[in-house]
Amino acid sequence: MVSMIFKPAARYPADPRAVFILALSVFSGITALALNTAPGTLEANVPQWAIIGWGVLLTLGSAITLLGMTRQTPGGIITEQIGCVMVAATTIFYSGVAFSVIGFGEAVQVVGIVLAWGLSCGLRWIQLQVLINDTAARATALRIAAELAAAKRA
Repeated sequence: MVSMIFKPAARYPADPRAVFILALSVFSGITALALNTAPGTLEANVPQWAIIGWGVLLTLGSAITLLGMTRQTPGGIITEQIGCVMVAATTIFYSGVAFSVIGFGEAVQVVGIVLAWGLSCGLRWIQLQVLINDTAARATALRIAAELAAAKRA
């Protein structure tokens, strides 16, 4: 399993599960910004500044990730990475706030999936970085081979 995580990311087609969860995350972030928390919900027990930060970063990070996933360019990979880091940071932060405010045992049922989503976005960033590094190494090898071939002909 560990070797699977550190292999270069498959870029296209985009994983439909990730697309749907990212789209849901955009809407979840927007609804969190409405600050209409019902009594007894997790959000009602977490500080308002954490909800606002969560909503802004979840919405932006998810939207940026989706944008990057649509672009088949080096810039698209980097855009996807930026979004993944934002989603990872905000979901891990939100999980930490929820665990500290409510308690691990109380929050794990609700927040565990949020934490898992954040960790998976962090791992996606690693996969994309491996893809970038692998591509750079291949480009260097091709450049060296071309220079050696040119030197032989000269």
